[in-house]
Amino acid sequence: MSLKYVHLAFITLAGVISAGFGIWALAHGTTTNVVMGVVSMAGAAALAVYGRAFARKTRTLIVVAAVLLPERALAACPICFGQSDSPLVSGVTVGVALLLGITGSLLAAFGAFFIQLRRRMRQHAGDLTVERRADQEDSRYLKELRADSFWRTS
Repeated sequence: MSLKYVHLAFITLAGVISAGFGIWALAHGTTTNVVMGVVSMAGAAALAVYGRAFARKTRTLIVVAAVLLPERALAACPICFGQSDSPLVSGVTVGVALLLGITGSLLAAFGAFFIQLRRRMRQHAGDLTVERRADQEDSRYLKELRADSFWRTS
């Protein structure tokens, strides 16, 4: 997939998200939400116009480049061409492995963080349960004392 198509995919995704947010904001009829919805829908329309213009412009650029540039400049890089013993291929492989390692580490850290939050929440809920039991026992004890003192004074 070329950079052109990745760019077009991101423009499309941004337009869809912007339109979705605009619809959501317009559905929640407060004044601020209506303003945000209108701005978001205008942004989605602008992204659609930009995406269409970008697609036309790059189509023209590709034709001009094919005519004006020499064949050597248009040849595929060693990765695309299939030359697996190139230093570029090994560099890209190491780069991809590094990025996957960083991404995996960050995802594991987020997972551990949320697991820790869940444990603390359960511990806090347990502490509240113990406090409620103590409060209930204290209230029972106070009721017994009141009843006992009532009978003594009568």
